[in-house]
This record gives sequence, structure tokens and C-alpha cells, in this order.
Amino acid sequence: MPTNQKNFSWILAVVFVVLILFGGYTLWRSTTFHVVNTNPSLSSVPSVIPYIDINFNKKLSSGGLSVSADPNIVKSYSVKDKTIRVNLMVMTANESYKLTVNTVKSTDGKIFNRVFTFKARNIEFSKLPESQQQAIVNSQDPNDPSLVTNNPLLAHLPYGDIGYNITSLITTQSNKPKIIIKISVILAGVDYKLSPQALQQTIDQREQAAIDYIKSLGLNPSNYDIQYDVPPH
Repeated sequence: MPTNQKNFSWILAVVFVVLILFGGYTLWRSTTFHVVNTNPSLSSVPSVIPYIDINFNKKLSSGGLSVSADPNIVKSYSVKDKTIRVNLMVMTANESYKLTVNTVKSTDGKIFNRVFTFKARNIEFSKLPESQQQAIVNSQDPNDPSLVTNNPLLAHLPYGDIGYNITSLITTQSNKPKIIIKISVILAGVDYKLSPQALQQTIDQREQAAIDYIKSLGLNPSNYDIQYDVPPH
């Protein structure tokens, strides 16, 4: 057999073996009860995050489950579908924690036990993913002043686009800080030449564009006190 043909046959044999091993691993992985991931990732857990989700590849049963931590930071925990949500107390930045989950049961009877280790990190609020920012905001006491000063929208303001500007103002109400979002509509000379109806439609469209920007950040505009500023027309 020519050398080139021997080399080709050897390569085919190696590829075949690799495919068999990969297929076997994929099958084993799909049938073995295991953790898919955690949210947030244990490599980057903010010290202020209110919970950690542990996601599995199979649906879970809550029977017999126990969750603990050292030092203790577990406020409560719950099971939904394929996820264990561990609600956390406030953690100390740069401190290491061990999170232990015992007797995690899948609905097909498999059991899982594991100890997760991670270090709580001091990550600037504005640098967190939007989902984590929102989770932190949703977990806060409405009367907590930091709910205003750490509001995720503030990291994106001021902001301007064609026809509008969005700014913020922190004031006080009943001796508590309060955030006000101001949407300023910008009108040009050509806009004033429109009919009253067309001009109002233009104003409405620009106000809506500002609202849509807030929504694009994953935030709910109805959670804010929004004031509109429109030039005389």
C-alpha cells in the first residue's frame, strides 16, 4: 500500500475513534445528572448579588434538599424546574465562601451532592450585567436610599439622540432621596412649520423614542417618575 494511502487510512481511523469517543461522552453527559452552570458564574460573584441560581440538566424535586454555607449567607432557597435559587444575605467583599447542596434529587430519582466555593467580589454596580443590576434593585427595600443612588439607569445618563435628551435629577421627598427622569424633546425650525397635528405627532414620537431607549436597557419606564419637557409650540 502506498505511503500516502496508509497515512490517509490512519487519519480516518483516528477521526473515527475521536467521533466514537465524542459521541460516547455526549451520551454520558446527557444522561448523567449534573450542574450546567450557575448564575452569576462562581468566578465572578458580586458581594451585593441577592441570589445564586444553580442550573441542572434535569428537572428537580425539592424533597430532602438542604443548602448551607460557610460562613452562613443562606437566607432561603427554592426549587423551580431545573434550578435551585439560593437567596443570599449580604456578603463581605473579598471573603471566600463554601456553598453546600446536599440531596439534590432529579425527578427520575438521581441524587447529587456538591460543595461550591467562590469569593465574593467588589464589582462596581455600573459594570454589572443588566440582569444582575435589576436583580439587585428588585431585592432592595423601597425605602433604602441606595435604591436611588445605585439605580442602574443612572449609569446610562445623560443620554441624547435625534430629537430628545434624557437626564436625571436626585431630589428629596418626605426626607428620602428620589430620582426624577427628565425627557426633553428637541424641536427644530422645520418642525414648527408642520401642522399642529403633525407637530404633536412628532413630539409624541420623540417622547416614545426616549421611553424605548429606557426599555432597551432592560428597565421598566413605569418604575420611574418621568417628567417631559417640551418647548413652547
